[in-house]
Amino acid sequence: MGHPRNYTPALFAIAILSCCCLPAFSQSAHDRQLLAHLSSADDDLRHKLPNFSCDESVLSEEVQHGKVRRHATFTATIRAQRNSKGVLEEKLGTQIYDVGVFSAIFHHVPSLPIYVIGGFTQALAYFSAADQPCMQYKISGSRIDFASISPQPPPCTNSNTTGFALLDADGNVIHLERTVTQETAVARGQAQFAAVDLAPVAFNNQLFRLSRHVVAEMPADNGVIRRFTADFSHCKLFTATITVSPTGNVIPPGRNP
Repeated sequence: MGHPRNYTPALFAIAILSCCCLPAFSQSAHDRQLLAHLSSADDDLRHKLPNFSCDESVLSEEVQHGKVRRHATFTATIRAQRNSKGVLEEKLGTQIYDVGVFSAIFHHVPSLPIYVIGGFTQALAYFSAADQPCMQYKISGSRIDFASISPQPPPCTNSNTTGFALLDADGNVIHLERTVTQETAVARGQAQFAAVDLAPVAFNNQLFRLSRHVVAEMPADNGVIRRFTADFSHCKLFTATITVSPTGNVIPPGRNP
């Protein structure tokens, strides 16, 4: 695989992983109730999560045979805003960089070994109502393992997917991991390995499970691994203030009428 200047894969888009099938089992009433709860949590992230912003602290590095060859760190405010189609998109605000000695700078922006997006609304995608008929689940205490059904019946699109999640006492995901083959990661623009820790955040008196710590890795050639680590904090509703002049024109923030 070549070395892109700024490699930006998705994190939890519908992913494909080396096959590791779970044994078939009958779902108990408890299991069905838990899966319905997780499906509802996924739906909240996809459709009810309002526009918000979080402080983000990132370490992006390239490691070869256990040694860091390049690295860059930065802090930023990341905004999650819904577009005209209602899809929540992540946008970076002003970044403050601390670039490692082996990382070049292009137009005041460091050449990041890897940058990952998609960890907010897609973290629970493997439990969505649309995907549950395509998956097998094995629930054991506070752990739930998942694997895609093989062969995948239409319209399923996540063949050869496996992973696991850890749950709190109320059945909420607090940690989730998944891995995909390198070929699939390259083809779909995904991190080959991704892990996320989630924590509750209240917006408009409703709790949402948001990513607070993310780790993603993408192996390349010659034993190189590109690793991305991000921590999110101080998440709050995102609002923008506009001013309307007496003539009815909208005045951009920071500009006098």
